[in-house]
Amino acid sequence: MDNLATERKHATIAAMIGAIAMALFAIASIAVLLFYIYAFEVVRFSTPHLNLAWWQSRITSLVLNALSPVVLAWFFTHFARSTNPWGKGQSIRLLVAGLMLTLELILDCIRSEGDMAIVISRPQLFLEPPFLRFLPMVAPIVFIFCLAMVVRYANALQEDSDSIL
Repeated sequence: MDNLATERKHATIAAMIGAIAMALFAIASIAVLLFYIYAFEVVRFSTPHLNLAWWQSRITSLVLNALSPVVLAWFFTHFARSTNPWGKGQSIRLLVAGLMLTLELILDCIRSEGDMAIVISRPQLFLEPPFLRFLPMVAPIVFIFCLAMVVRYANALQEDSDSIL
């Protein structure tokens, strides 16, 4: 039992670190989102052939990028502070975060990077990387969906254990 309490304490500390890291990532993502909104306002009036669809797709993608770490921070905070860290809401939180990341991936895939040359009249304002952004996101998306299933299974095991006792 002592080993179980020690493991729970370590998991709680790791979850709080995860919650803080996700909150900081959300703040950084919001800063990037605000920068893009500012850039849109600057470019909108100086570029007559503004590709509005590109901007809408990019800003929506950034909103999703800012919201998914908030949901993950909520997951970690619930894990650290709850007496039942594997409740039903946990798998839902992970599924929502996974869906947000999936939608962001889809938006990043359908948005043409070539439109940046047309959209940006002031390249010194900001420059989107030329390589595809979606490749680094595939692993976290798969991980989150798999983890959602593990959490669901852990909740079922706990409910089964509670019914035996």
